[in-house]
Amino acid sequence: MKMLKSILIYGGLTLVVLVLLGITFTIGWRPFIGPRVRPLSDLKFDATPARMERGKYLVNGVVGCLDCHSEHDTALEGAPARAGREGAGRLFISDPGLGIVYAPNITPDRETGIGNWTDDRIGRAIRVGIGSGDRALFPVMPYQSFRHLSDEDLASVVVYLRSLMPVRNPVPLTKIGFPVNRQSFRRLSRSPGRFTTLTYYDEAAFLKTMRTGQIGARKLDPMMPWGFYRNMTDDDLKAVFAYIRSLPPVRHSVDNSVA
Repeated sequence: MKMLKSILIYGGLTLVVLVLLGITFTIGWRPFIGPRVRPLSDLKFDATPARMERGKYLVNGVVGCLDCHSEHDTALEGAPARAGREGAGRLFISDPGLGIVYAPNITPDRETGIGNWTDDRIGRAIRVGIGSGDRALFPVMPYQSFRHLSDEDLASVVVYLRSLMPVRNPVPLTKIGFPVNRQSFRRLSRSPGRFTTLTYYDEAAFLKTMRTGQIGARKLDPMMPWGFYRNMTDDDLKAVFAYIRSLPPVRHSVDNSVA
């Protein structure tokens, strides 16, 4: 009997140790203790004309803030943000296996948007992925990419967002099911995605596709936000194309005729 008791005790302790080690070397402890939050400062970005112009370009093109955070008018070419609702937030994903993801209201409305947020709080959400109430934002918000924004570009984005028309639109909080919701805290080490360019694209065809939303006789699905990317300069679009072409090729056939 004593031997059985010892076996159970040591077996239980071994199991606990294995669980602790498993958590440490897989998802880590952030899912349980919460996200790493840096203190906010009283940083204030001056709303200069140069920043306003740069921010307008970034928000409406490169960074695509209004693509995710706006309802879309699918009746118009390129499915632009619905007029008068730019940045007011929307239902982003609804999936039984995942949960419900909402893109929050990022207009300067003081009650339902970010009108009461400080500049540093907005910047922290963009770069670090910490939202209201110090919640970790679900990684569909690409803060892991936005953290590479230069200080000046970040300031320009914040300045321009503050210039949007305030829209009163309460948006529910995102609700992700377990265990996926725990992954919001995980610090992932990701290499750039690897994709193969369809070989008939050259620089000219790529620019034309981004400008017109059409490749040959086929129109792009509005899910591809070309309606925002067409606002980018030729130089920036050429830089994107050059970077895509620099990625290691991966053989992966995609049949665009399939729904």
